[in-house]
Amino acid sequence: MGNAFQWQQLLRSEAKNRLLLGIAKDLSIVSDDLSSVISRIILRACEAMNSQRCTVFLKQRDLLVSFATNQGPSNMEIICIPLSTGIAGQVVTNNQLINVPDCYACKLFNQDVDKKSGFRTNSMLCVPIKDTDTGDAIGALQLINKMPSQQQDSTLDGKHVVFGSDDEGLAESLCVYVGLCLSRNAAYLQAVTERSKSQALLEVAKDLTG
Repeated sequence: MGNAFQWQQLLRSEAKNRLLLGIAKDLSIVSDDLSSVISRIILRACEAMNSQRCTVFLKQRDLLVSFATNQGPSNMEIICIPLSTGIAGQVVTNNQLINVPDCYACKLFNQDVDKKSGFRTNSMLCVPIKDTDTGDAIGALQLINKMPSQQQDSTLDGKHVVFGSDDEGLAESLCVYVGLCLSRNAAYLQAVTERSKSQALLEVAKDLTG
């Protein structure tokens, strides 16, 4: 029995290593097309983590710039929010992951986002993306709604799947390669996040002046 368990552990470890090696190769790119870079990160993260959605957050002084492709890979949504806001803000500020099994029971979760979009966020795993030199958090990878496996489909009985400790370890390893990818494209990221910040401030100014 013990040998069988060890064998299964070894197979899972080898599968994880192959997965991360493929991701490392896929993300070892330098591009002036930021949407392509972020879209690739989101796609690979969703595949690796078996999550329904994924958002990339990048820290820009006292703001977080979020990148999502919820409407399709060719439609990048870029939004600026205060660094002190929500789960991602806590993750970046404290440089520690947060695993939320039930988002609607978490005080940090903003339910208004779901109400506006009609999407239901059940479970969430948010992991810091760290600077490869200093270890400081430069952003976060937010994985939304763990998807059930084929074996789980028939046993869930209406309950949603949550991210486990294995998912946490895999996501942290994944974020190492995401951090490397972002550092290679730092110049382009800086330009886009600055532009996004300026646009957000302009929108605020318009609202204040009526």
